[in-house]
Amino acid sequence: MADGLVVAGWSPPEGQDNGQGGFALIDASTGAIVRTTEIISAADQAKGYAGGGLWSTPAYDPSTHYLYWGAGNPDSKTMEDPHTNAILKIDLDRSSATFGQVVASYKGNVDQYTQALQALSQTPACSASDNGVLAWPLDDPVCGQLDLDFGASAQLFRSDGAEVVGDLQKSGVYHVANATTMKPAWSQIIGLSCAACNAASTAVEGGSVFGVGVPGGVMYGLAGNTGAVQWRQPIADGLHYGSTSAANGIVYTIDGNGFLDAFAAKGGQSLLRQSTALDTMQPPSGGAASNGVAIAEHTVLVAVSSGGGAASGAAGSGMPASGGAFLIAYRP
Repeated sequence: MADGLVVAGWSPPEGQDNGQGGFALIDASTGAIVRTTEIISAADQAKGYAGGGLWSTPAYDPSTHYLYWGAGNPDSKTMEDPHTNAILKIDLDRSSATFGQVVASYKGNVDQYTQALQALSQTPACSASDNGVLAWPLDDPVCGQLDLDFGASAQLFRSDGAEVVGDLQKSGVYHVANATTMKPAWSQIIGLSCAACNAASTAVEGGSVFGVGVPGGVMYGLAGNTGAVQWRQPIADGLHYGSTSAANGIVYTIDGNGFLDAFAAKGGQSLLRQSTALDTMQPPSGGAASNGVAIAEHTVLVAVSSGGGAASGAAGSGMPASGGAFLIAYRP
């Protein structure tokens, strides 16, 4: 919510050639829809541009009334709009002539970023999939698309005294743009490109940026002013979906193997690798369901799922029933 508005994004169905992403601004007091906006302009839609779903959480600056949102990949298999695979700047000032509009954007890595991939978009197989012969996800690789959404949440912080917006793209690149001009500030590679990679949100603490790059699962600490790698530590959970949180000089994430991992923000020393399966007394089922770690009142809160089927805890034994979801609270 921002300035009394609930901001809700939407995404078109994957593979829908003319599907459009966008957002609605809803009055928090009345529930009335104040405005709906598709992120690709009507003029560009008429030319065949499509896509740009919004499925992450935006960042908002109440002092400037601008909201920043990472947008998804193009749905057109041969054309990519400037507002897809991009960080968008949206005006939420109700007194502004551009209220509810995308006023600027930073373009990330495009889906077809090599000549070889661009050539695939002109092949008969791509033309066939553009006519609906092949269903998603078989169509996009035929056309050379890599599905490089900004799926992680954007963050605002200061770099060399200027306000910047940073976001991790599924290309494995953490991008940072000047929040005023939306011009590039710096970028750093922390992972590899793939359709299911690098969608976990990052964290900012003490002038540094922290996040997990995949495939492989490696926690990175990046200098907030330059993007230089300060440290890296393996988590080794393959495709990592749990977001990163940081507070009081400690960086946390819940990994795909069901462990709560904690690192020192300075230096990256491993401080904790706690099995949530031991804490719930249940067999692990892959840990968290794409969620992160909440930190409040000197407490670290983690939501996890466990394996199992029918309840197996003996009555009165104090053992929880097998299977289900748990919220675990940790304190020093």
